[in-house]
Amino acid sequence: MASKQSQEPIEVGVDDASQDFQAIDPHSGVKRGLKTRHLSMMALAGIIGPGLLVGAGGALSNGGPAALLIGFGLIGIVAFSVMQSLGEITTLYPSGGAFTELADRFVDKAFGVAVGFAFLGFQLLGVAAFGEAEFWLALLKLIGLLTYFLFSLVYMSGGVKGKDAIGFQYWHNPGPFANGFRGVATVFVFCSTFYAGVESVAVAATETKNPRVAVPLAIRQVLWRIIVIYMGTAFFYGVTCPANADGLVNGQSRALKSPITVAVQNAGWHGGVHLVNAFIFATCLSAVNSSIYIGSRTLLFMAQEKKAPKFLGWTNSRGVPVPAVVFTNLCGAISMMNVSTGAGQAYEYIVNLSGVSTFLVWGSISFIHIRFRSAWAAQGHSSEELPFQSKFYPWNAYFGALSNIFLAFVQGWTTLSPFKSGSFVDAYILLPLFPLIFLGYKLVFKTHLWKLDEIDLQHGRRRDLDEAGYDDDGSSFPDRRPRWKKF
Repeated sequence: MASKQSQEPIEVGVDDASQDFQAIDPHSGVKRGLKTRHLSMMALAGIIGPGLLVGAGGALSNGGPAALLIGFGLIGIVAFSVMQSLGEITTLYPSGGAFTELADRFVDKAFGVAVGFAFLGFQLLGVAAFGEAEFWLALLKLIGLLTYFLFSLVYMSGGVKGKDAIGFQYWHNPGPFANGFRGVATVFVFCSTFYAGVESVAVAATETKNPRVAVPLAIRQVLWRIIVIYMGTAFFYGVTCPANADGLVNGQSRALKSPITVAVQNAGWHGGVHLVNAFIFATCLSAVNSSIYIGSRTLLFMAQEKKAPKFLGWTNSRGVPVPAVVFTNLCGAISMMNVSTGAGQAYEYIVNLSGVSTFLVWGSISFIHIRFRSAWAAQGHSSEELPFQSKFYPWNAYFGALSNIFLAFVQGWTTLSPFKSGSFVDAYILLPLFPLIFLGYKLVFKTHLWKLDEIDLQHGRRRDLDEAGYDDDGSSFPDRRPRWKKF
């Protein structure tokens, strides 16, 4: 059925090879320079940083080792569900606008504006340099975490000279739960911030040379990220660091310690603290690198769709959105609040704010997926036509939508008793803002909730850049790579 949708179309058609194989995306102006390995490593370890390495100490301190495992496990199930939904849509439509453009297309342009602003809760070198830098930084983080896992096994089994085997003694003293159910609930909010960023593959899809290969691979690797990285970290934190250790993230902390630092100190290797700090610094570089990339690209596409100031939508000749990158960097000044509040209180504010925004964005992704599948079926298409099919549809999509709505409302309940006005506002401010932005934009610009037969299912689909033998600069070339490199 012909589409009646009136939003500005992306000028990239399924059969328009002249635009499908351009090195610069004709709609957004960004360069399609990310390789499959870049996107895969972003999905596997891109956002891992001070949140997981330092902030997880707050989750351990508030909930205990058992609560940490429960929180990582349950939020991991939600994240897996959302990523399955996102993978199906993004593989078919690798649009630069990611969630905002998909929300425009399948729901309402006003909904896309609300999702975009909720999501905003070595860039100047270009996207290829970003991808290469992120690949090696992410690889460094994986090696560092696996080294810590190996150290933990040696430490808990008595392999450290002069130290007895600790086994699971911290599960007995101070115990598996620090504050009962209240502690478990608090851990959920912490864990949502640690998982936030898994959806970054959607933002990067338009700058990927071969999205139909890279996006499904990246989505599948999220499962390994959940099992190995997050669950592994939660387990080893719980056995090598006591929940009541001094310096873990809490409201009274002026300076913060990573559970890894505490474990290394307890093992008697005080000089190793400097190595841990160097590792954390490297992960900060990577996390900042990824965060600036995601934030700047979201601002870029929102500006190009007239949802943010126009000047943020400009890119230079190399496809770099310079104004959006600079503006995103300036937002880092919020970290200076730790000077007056202390690092513990500042981190608590950031966790509360980013936690609710994560649930809102994830819930929106699941809802967009439901709308997409409904339109896909209504216009006579079958799921067999999809290049990547979400597992367990429709159950996973409805589970993702409902669980994230529930978590968005209950994530700040611990601020009610005892009542903390600052923390309460921080935890819930985005809940009324989301519908206000949606309704305000809808009333002012008279946007339209698309009917299923009006949704355009054609524009935005493109073939892979390497499919017809095109090089990074868009020029044709014979594939003379050695067989090992092709593999």
